[in-house]
Amino acid sequence: LLALVAPDVVYEDVAVGDRVDGVDAFRRLLAEAHAGIPDFRVELFSGVVAGDTAAAEYAVTGSQQGRLPYLAAEDRPFRLRAASIFTLTPAGDRIQRESRYYNMLSFLNQLGAIPAADEPPLGTPEADPPG
Repeated sequence: LLALVAPDVVYEDVAVGDRVDGVDAFRRLLAEAHAGIPDFRVELFSGVVAGDTAAAEYAVTGSQQGRLPYLAAEDRPFRLRAASIFTLTPAGDRIQRESRYYNMLSFLNQLGAIPAADEPPLGTPEADPPG
């Protein structure tokens, strides 16, 4: 993944409100994520590129086996749908910026950080990815 990002990459986790600037900070973020979720996987559903902008819809899966910056380890599996918007470098060969969006409530429920509701709220069924 590091080979795909520009040296001055900006990564924004919108659900958490975190922002990481530069490849060294991004490398540390990836190392922390791998320590907390060593079996982290991404399943890509769709993607599109238009000019210097790209978007992807995907699912991330894994088991939180180590501490994350805001969560103690519980060794619970999760599956989380997400989407990212990317800005590409002028040459179009690297990622300049990624803004990632996902349902933090679902993530916290699956990891046991907050109790799940008996039933999902109206209008928010567990949706399967398109296709």
